[in-house]
Amino acid sequence: MHDLPCKVAAKIDTSILYPNLLKNNLIKNSDLKSMSVANVYAVIAADEAIKDSGWSSRNEIESQKAGTSIGTGMAGIQEVSEAAVALYKDNLKGIKTISPYFIPKILPNLSAGLISIKHKLKVIILL
Repeated sequence: MHDLPCKVAAKIDTSILYPNLLKNNLIKNSDLKSMSVANVYAVIAADEAIKDSGWSSRNEIESQKAGTSIGTGMAGIQEVSEAAVALYKDNLKGIKTISPYFIPKILPNLSAGLISIKHKLKVIILL
């Protein structure tokens, strides 16, 4: 560990973060069920970036000119590791402990989709 160039690290306490997000109406409680921690961070970062830019989705013409692009190597790594541990520990019982939202949480394009939906961004598919 002494070889790492980074000497400072921190973990965000979701037991503090999530209630604040809900209290400030940044995320709905029902949405948290299907979101990975990475999705939450992406939505909040996008909210802050959009607010800082002064852009508004209320202007339909501007909304149609905007899009979301997020690159990710792997989504929902925390959720994947938690599911693997549950399956390893409890074998067949572990399957019952995995959330029905597991697959949506690990979709690599979910962050971009959630941001697009929240800010009314249009999806254009070029064939």
